[in-house]
Amino acid sequence: MKTKITLSGECGNSPKNAFAEKVAVAVLASDSQMLTQALTGDCVAAFPDGREAKGVEAVLAAIADLGATPEALTITHAITHGRVGAVNGTIVRSGKRTSFALFLDFRNAKADSIAAISLYRD
Repeated sequence: MKTKITLSGECGNSPKNAFAEKVAVAVLASDSQMLTQALTGDCVAAFPDGREAKGVEAVLAAIADLGATPEALTITHAITHGRVGAVNGTIVRSGKRTSFALFLDFRNAKADSIAAISLYRD
């Protein structure tokens, strides 16, 4: 099944916001190919169930354990400032709609890679 993705439409003039939005989609849809390129080697991630992962392989494995491929993913906002980004929206898995917020720490102000991820869901 392919995930129906609806982007915020707010990122046209901000490559950093667009990158944050892409990373959020990759995390929530388990796109390990994109994440392998985006994560720093020593990245850390925190998940809603209290788990933490450190290093690319551990983070990718934890993301793969988040659940089934979503039916739909809607990004409401993608916002960045300096070395921090935030993305929120909704995800539909197995017919259940859930809200999420994803916070990103970029390796640098250029926002070309991710050093830390914190995912929250209701």
